[in-house]
Amino acid sequence: MTAVYLAAVVLGAGACGGTNDAAGKSKTGTGDASAVRALRDAREAANAKQTVTTKGTIAQGSDGSVSVTADSSFRYGPAPVVHTTTTFSGLAEPGNAAEAPKIELIATETRLYSKVLEGGGMIPADALSKQWTPRPAPSAVPGTSDRPRPPSPTADAHPALQDPVVALAVLAAAPDVHKAGDEPLDGVQTAHYQGAYPASALKTATAKSLGLTEGQYQRLAVDFLDNRQTSVRFDIWLGADRLPVQMSAKSVYNRTEDPVFTTEAPDPAYEDAVPEPLAFTVQIRLTGWGSPVDAAEPPADQVRTR
Repeated sequence: MTAVYLAAVVLGAGACGGTNDAAGKSKTGTGDASAVRALRDAREAANAKQTVTTKGTIAQGSDGSVSVTADSSFRYGPAPVVHTTTTFSGLAEPGNAAEAPKIELIATETRLYSKVLEGGGMIPADALSKQWTPRPAPSAVPGTSDRPRPPSPTADAHPALQDPVVALAVLAAAPDVHKAGDEPLDGVQTAHYQGAYPASALKTATAKSLGLTEGQYQRLAVDFLDNRQTSVRFDIWLGADRLPVQMSAKSVYNRTEDPVFTTEAPDPAYEDAVPEPLAFTVQIRLTGWGSPVDAAEPPADQVRTR
């Protein structure tokens, strides 16, 4: 899985819709209407703050044997940007963090930039890049087939599922969204919301119906396509200011089914490139809502040209 991701980068491959009825249920599903309203309000509050910094851990594999750490900055508004540094710490030898491969990503609405900061012994030193490698932003239209398609260079980073605004929008659209309770988190009282969003719902959703930008929606669709989850369960903890302070995403898979966004038989060459193993859990802490962040498109003189 990670080897495919790193190779793709080195080679340059690299609000929610619906209303509520009188019964208190969302017309987009069976979710609790008060939870939907709270999550929509939180999404609006998050967008109004414009920026946030996150620190997360991604455990991959059925046994969580591959761990990834991701430090990210999100800038929302008219020209949204995601800036992520992902370190594959689980691939390093115990006690030798310097051997962990490290990838830096910048995602805008139309472009995805990547560079390998450290190869961790998996990439030759002369292949490491001091320049950003550009490529078109990920594109996956639900209900259509774009095979054969190389794996996304963000497949192991799950940038869509690290984005708190995406998580708020998707959780609000989950058929079973509900409030799990009020819980203390590091001494701060929070409201805990949870629910599972199925890939089948994404097939008929649009960026507008979910309340996302087109780039956010495409990254979400690509994550489902690349990683073949049939649903993602979200847990989000909101503070008194309505802003998320912690979130998690856990994927559910059905390995016997074809990828959820195509009706064609899997292409053997593409099957070999699907990231493995498929299971993952994302744990994210959020800080500094509204504070300055390092999230901007890279300067032109630092971008590789072809």
